[in-house]
Amino acid sequence: MTRRTSRGGSRTRRHSWHLELTTDPANVQEAVAILEGAAAALAAPLFTTDDIAEVRAVNHQMAAELGAHDYEGAVESAARFHAVFRRKCPNQHLLALLRDESRSLEPRSASEVACAPGATVEAHEQLVALIEAGAGSRAIERHVREHCGTGDLCMIRRPGDG
Repeated sequence: MTRRTSRGGSRTRRHSWHLELTTDPANVQEAVAILEGAAAALAAPLFTTDDIAEVRAVNHQMAAELGAHDYEGAVESAARFHAVFRRKCPNQHLLALLRDESRSLEPRSASEVACAPGATVEAHEQLVALIEAGAGSRAIERHVREHCGTGDLCMIRRPGDG
């Protein structure tokens, strides 16, 4: 980090700690679940009826693609579903972190997708229902984290949380 001195010069301060990043898929998935949950919780209050209609239509399309065994189409639809939440999220820094972390989890082909397709469609529909019902940010965040496959394992515990 470079800082300006009172005499117009600058000096560089080096940090003595070292950050070691991991590429363990479980750790990355946990980070993505946390970030995705936070992004959805921030985005949900900003949803309009048009946004609700859009995510619902994308989810119906994904269900049809799964029914036709079009797994590549379903993967694209799932990405479009989540993209609406990312588009509505007001925290650009959080979105940048989420984009960076998500890249390493993107399947290169439909054969790499390991999920329960029906459960994904159902989880998306439950999320839309939560938003329509005016659920609080904690409920939305928890639902998205569970949908991302890590559940309560990655929920940040705060003092007094149940």
